Amino acid sequence: MATFGEGRNPIWLDNVDCQGDEASLLDCGLISVGNHDCDHNEDAGVICLNEEPDIKIRLVGGNATAGRVEMFYNNKWGTICDNGWDINDAKVVCRQLGYNDASNATKRAFFGEGTTQKIWFQDLECRGNEGSLFQCDHKGVGKHNCDHTMDAGVVCFNNSQC
Repeated sequence: MATFGEGRNPIWLDNVDCQGDEASLLDCGLISVGNHDCDHNEDAGVICLNEEPDIKIRLVGGNATAGRVEMFYNNKWGTICDNGWDINDAKVVCRQLGYNDASNATKRAFFGEGTTQKIWFQDLECRGNEGSLFQCDHKGVGKHNCDHTMDAGVVCFNNSQC
């Protein structure tokens, strides 16, 4: 049943198999564009939410302004892999923690390994002006090929500390 009503235009996609981290429906598994065996009573629809998950960020293994980045998501603490980790990612973390800026983005578990936690992100691509890590480009939460020897960290500061 087409929840939002039946369409009248051509059916372009059928048997679409998305994992959730694709940038486009065409990046999902599908037979081919325009090839289908369905009717408009099977038209798909979506409801989009523009809500960001409620996450917490903390620094561990250092001090109040520096440490391994840990993120509380889905009721579990986890780390961030340092693949692609750079100063722009660190700036977003520091601002989430209430600091003005970041002076360093550390790699290779500089502040120790988070061996008992999950790894939530890898290949974050922040521009540096986002308000949250979830606003940065990423490959999906929990998707990684890292271990905790690659945990990311930050060194944050307020302008008065320059």
